[in-house]
Amino acid sequence: MQLDFTQYDRTVIDFWFSECPPCIAEMKQFEKLLRGKEKNLQVISISINRYGLWKSILEKPTGTFFFLSADVDNWKHYNLRSSQDERLKNDIPLDNNEQLQKRLNVTFYPAYFVVDRSGVIIARPISAVDYIKDL
Repeated sequence: MQLDFTQYDRTVIDFWFSECPPCIAEMKQFEKLLRGKEKNLQVISISINRYGLWKSILEKPTGTFFFLSADVDNWKHYNLRSSQDERLKNDIPLDNNEQLQKRLNVTFYPAYFVVDRSGVIIARPISAVDYIKDL
């Protein structure tokens, strides 16, 4: 799958997982922050959780994950593919974490990257919320 960055001036890519309190705290604020920025900014949240767990959270976002039911056109949700056997039921497949560490030097979560229309990384903020507020 190829991500399309051409429709927005900037795209914040958000790598997160379900047992990450800072990930959840930031994501809860995305809906409010993205309203009014539909033409120039999008957030793509990519879960590193195993597919089955991510899908169940996204299909019925209750409790901690109530905010995922927000209908925001410029906030999209994806899951990082894993080659690890789904039957292992690991919340986070080891290869997902290894892939992010090797390719993007991700050592903590949430991990954010801001890319321009060409897909070039232009920033790596510690907080997406602070970054969006400063735009």
